[in-house]
Amino acid sequence: MTDDNGNDQLSPLDALRRYVPLAVWVVVILVILAIPLKIISYGYLPGDDALRHAAKAVSGKPWSEILVLNHAYRIDHEFGWNLLLEKIHQWENWDAEALVIFSVVALFVLAGWSVLPWLKRPEAWLITLTAAMIVSDLPQRFTLGRPFLVTLSVLMTLLLWQMHSSSSPKWPMILLMTGLFALSTFVHGAWYLWVLLIAAFFFAGQFRWGSALTAGWVAGVLLGSALTGHLVAYPAQAVKLALLAGGMHPTTRTMASELQPFGGDVLALIILGGLLILRQLAKLNARPLTATPAFWLVCFCWVLAFRISRFWEDWGWPALMVLMTCDLQLLLQARFAADSFKRLGLVCGLGAAAFLCLTSRQSRPQRLDAGQRRHILLGRRDFVFPDLFQKSQGRLALHAWLRADVDAEGGFRGVPQNIVELRRCQSLRAVGGKNAAGRPAGHSRRRQQPAQHPATRMELRRQRHLDRALAAHQCAAAGADYPGQGAPVKFSA
Repeated sequence: MTDDNGNDQLSPLDALRRYVPLAVWVVVILVILAIPLKIISYGYLPGDDALRHAAKAVSGKPWSEILVLNHAYRIDHEFGWNLLLEKIHQWENWDAEALVIFSVVALFVLAGWSVLPWLKRPEAWLITLTAAMIVSDLPQRFTLGRPFLVTLSVLMTLLLWQMHSSSSPKWPMILLMTGLFALSTFVHGAWYLWVLLIAAFFFAGQFRWGSALTAGWVAGVLLGSALTGHLVAYPAQAVKLALLAGGMHPTTRTMASELQPFGGDVLALIILGGLLILRQLAKLNARPLTATPAFWLVCFCWVLAFRISRFWEDWGWPALMVLMTCDLQLLLQARFAADSFKRLGLVCGLGAAAFLCLTSRQSRPQRLDAGQRRHILLGRRDFVFPDLFQKSQGRLALHAWLRADVDAEGGFRGVPQNIVELRRCQSLRAVGGKNAAGRPAGHSRRRQQPAQHPATRMELRRQRHLDRALAAHQCAAAGADYPGQGAPVKFSA
C-alpha cells in the first residue's frame, strides 16, 4: 500500500503479522496445559497406578511393609517417582488426592510439551493429538499419571531430536542423552526397552547416532541405578520382574489385559499408508521412511505387540505420532506462511478441536463431586493390587495382594493382605451371618434362610473354594505340600 508520494504505507494488520508466530506458540502451550486441568475439574481420578503411588507417599512406608511381595521384588521399581511424591508430601503436606492431581497434570504437560522444542510448526502436534485420540487411546493414557510418561517423553524427544538435527551427535549431546536415559531409569525402571530404539537407529542406517545412543544408554542406566543406591540389583530386578510378568502364565487369558496380545491396529497401518500418499501428492521434501528410526520403531513394536500389546501402546504409537507430526509440519510449512493470519485462525480452530476431543465426557469419567472423591480415597472402593505370582510345589499360589486405603486422618491402613481371604470375607458378608456386622439388621434377617435365595448356594460353594485356596496359599508360604481336598479347613473371617 502506497501514499500519494509513492511511499510504502503498512496497514495496521500488517504491523501485527510479526506477532502471529508468538500467538501460535501461546495458543498451543495453553491448550496443552488446559486439557489436564479441565479433565481434573470433572473430578477425574485414574483407576490404577497413580492411586497406589500417592497412597505409598502418604504412608511413608516401603512396599515391603505394605505388600506381601515375591522374593524377586526387593527394590521399588519406580524408585525416583515415588521418592519425588514422598518429598512433595513432606515439603508441602499434600494429601493423597493432591498428589494424584499433581501426577496427572504434571505428567500430561510433560508429555505434551516435550515435543514442542523440536518443532517449527507446533500446530502439527495438535493435529496429531486429535487424530490419535480419535483412532486410539494413547492420549487417554497421558492422563493416567504413571511414570512411564517420563520414558515416553524421553522417547519422543530423542526421535525428534535426531530428525531435527542434520549433524552427528557431539560429546555435549551424548552427555545430554546420558542424562535423559538416567532420568528414565531412575523414575521408571524399564531400562531394557531402550534396546528397541537403538536397534531402530541402526536399521535406519544412523550408525553414529546409534553408537552415541548406545554409549549414553549404558552410562545412563548405570547413573540412574547408582542414584537408587543399588547399582547392580536395581537393573537386574527390572529384568526379573519382566520375565515373571510375562513368563508365569500358561495362557495369555490369565495375564493382565495390557500384557495380552493385540489384534493388529489396522487404523495405524491406514495412517502410515496415508502418510506415504501425502508425501507423494504434496511433494514433501521428507526423509525416506526407511532412513527414519521412528518408522523402524513402529515396525518393531507392531510385530512385538502380537506378543504383548504394550509394545505398541507405549512405544509404537508414540513413534507413529512423531512421524505424523514431522510430515504434517512439512505440509503446513508449504501451505501457510509463518506470519499468516490464516495460520493463526487454523491454530485457534485446531486448539478448540483438540481441547474438546481430549476432554469430552464420552472419553472421560463422569463428574465426581467432592463427596464421591472422598469416598474413593477413604476406601469405599476396593483398590486391590495384584503384584506377583510365585510358583511353589508345582502349583501357582497367589503370593501378594493388598487393599490399601487412606484413612480420614491421612494415615495408611491395610486390610486383608491376601485377596483370597478378602474375597472370602466378602462372600460371608453376602450370605449373612456373624461376619455381616456391617449390614443392617433387616438385611441379616433376610439372609437367615439360604434356601430361599438360590444365589447363596453359589456363594457358599465359592466360600468353600476360597477356603481351599487360602489353605493352599498358606501351605505354599510355609513350604509345605497342600494335602488336597481332604477335611475342610476352618478360618475365621
